[in-house]
Amino acid sequence: MLDHETAHARVGAVIAEKYRLVRLISLGAMGAVYESIHEWTQRHVAVKLLFDEVASHGDSVERFVREARASSKVGHSNIVEVLDLGRDADDTLYLVQELLSGDTLRAEIERSKRLPLREIARCLLPIIDALDAAHAANIVHRDVKPENIVLHRNARGALEPKLIDFGVARLDGKGARLTRAGAILGTPNYMAPEQIRGDLTIDPRADLWAIGVVLYECATGARPFVADNIRELFSKILLEEPAPIEAAAPELPAAFVALVRRALDRDPARRWPSARAMLVEFASIDAVRRDPTLSNTFSTLGLAHDGTRTLVAGSAFARPKDAIAPSTLISHVPGDAPVDQTINVAPEPEPEPDPEPEPDPEPEPAQSPAASNAAPAVSPPPLPATRVPNKRAPRAGQLFVALGLAAACVAVGAFTLRRTPDARAPAPSIQPDASAAIASRSLDAAIALHPPDRDATLADAATEATAARDDVVVDRAARVVRPRSGSPSAQPRVFIY
Repeated sequence: MLDHETAHARVGAVIAEKYRLVRLISLGAMGAVYESIHEWTQRHVAVKLLFDEVASHGDSVERFVREARASSKVGHSNIVEVLDLGRDADDTLYLVQELLSGDTLRAEIERSKRLPLREIARCLLPIIDALDAAHAANIVHRDVKPENIVLHRNARGALEPKLIDFGVARLDGKGARLTRAGAILGTPNYMAPEQIRGDLTIDPRADLWAIGVVLYECATGARPFVADNIRELFSKILLEEPAPIEAAAPELPAAFVALVRRALDRDPARRWPSARAMLVEFASIDAVRRDPTLSNTFSTLGLAHDGTRTLVAGSAFARPKDAIAPSTLISHVPGDAPVDQTINVAPEPEPEPDPEPEPDPEPEPAQSPAASNAAPAVSPPPLPATRVPNKRAPRAGQLFVALGLAAACVAVGAFTLRRTPDARAPAPSIQPDASAAIASRSLDAAIALHPPDRDATLADAATEATAARDDVVVDRAARVVRPRSGSPSAQPRVFIY
C-alpha cells in the first residue's frame, strides 16, 4: 500500500529488483518521487511511484503512461529523459527518469521576483526549442508552467533547462479519454482560452499562450490575469485583455513586449504560428542577440550569434470548430478549484432522454419437438462496411492530357492522308473468273472499257501475276493473253483491270 502516509517508509526498498530507493525527493497529488540507484549500473535515477488509490482510476494510469511515451518520443536534450516504465511485484506502477539537479523556474521567480532579460532568454529559449520538437512529433504539452521547468545543472555545471511532466499531453492527436468536449484540463493560470472553452481541437498554439504567460511572469513577477477564484479568472482570460506588461516593467524592450503580447492573443490565428517562429523572434531582439553571455545558448540551439536574423515560415493551423458556447463554459467548475495546480474537470453528463416504450413482442409460432431440440440458429456475422469510391471530378491536369492526346491523333491522321496517293480511288482488283465471261469481246472493246494508260504499272503487275497462275503468256504489244503451248485453252483471254 502506497500513499502519503507510507511514502517515507518506502526508502530503502528495491523496485523491480533493480532500483533501490535512496531518499524521498517530493510528494505530489499522484505519487512520490525518489532518488534511486540502479543496482547493476550504479546510475543515479529518479523513480516516480503512483499511489495505489490513484492507480485505481483508469485515467490516471493513462496519464502516467502518456507521460513516459511522450517524453520518449521527442528525445530532446531539454526534455527530461524517460528510462523505464513498468509494474513492481506488488503491482505498484513506476516510472524511471534521469535525475535532475536544480530548482524549478517557480522557485527562481519566487527568489528573484523579476528576472533580467538575459536570464529569461537563458532559461526559456531552450524550452521553446523543446516545445518546437514536441510539436513536430505531434505532441502538445498542455501544461507548460514554471513548476514544470527545471533549471538543471549538467555534469559540467552548465545550465540545461528541462521541460517535465507530459502527463496531460495530447499525443499523436489522441487524448479523447482525458479530454472530451466541455472538459477542462491544465493549470488555470496558464490555460489558453480554447482550453478553458473545452475545445476538442487543442493545437500547439495553446503551448505558446502558456509560454507567453511564463515570459510575462518572469519579467514582471506577476501574472497577466489575477482573480480571487477560478471562475473569475476564467472570465478574465476569455473576455479581457491582459494587464499591460510595459506598465509593470517599463524597462523591457518594445520587441519583447510585442513578443509577449502576440503570444497572449485570445485568437489563436493571431498568435505566433509556431514555436520556431517565436524562438527566432525572441533571439532576434537586440538586447538578446547582442548579449555575449548568451553565446553558448545560441550555439546549443543552432542560432547565429552575430546579429543576423533568420526568418522562419510558421505552420498553418486550422481554427477550432468545436468550441463550446461561452455562457456554459465554467458553470461546472468548482469555485474552490486550485489555480496553480493541474486540474481535470469534466462537465456533468447530459441527461439521457426517456427511452421509448418497446412494442409488445409478437408471439412466436409453436415449434415441433424435433425443431425445439435442434441446434439454435446462428446469425451470420455482420458484413464489413462497403467503401464507396470517392468519385472526384476530373482535374484540370487530366483534361489537358486528354486534349493533348486528341490533338496528337488528329495530327497523325492528317499526316497519313497526305502520304497516301489518291485515297479516294478504289484499289485495282483482279477478277480472273470474269475473264471467261468476256472472252468473246474484242480487244478494242476491252481497251475502250479500260484505257491502257490508267494505272499501267499496277495493271502490268497484276497481269503478270495472273499469267503465272493461269499458265498463259502476256502479249504486251497486242495487249492480249495467250495460252502457253500445250494448254487446253485456245481462246485468247482479255483481262479488264
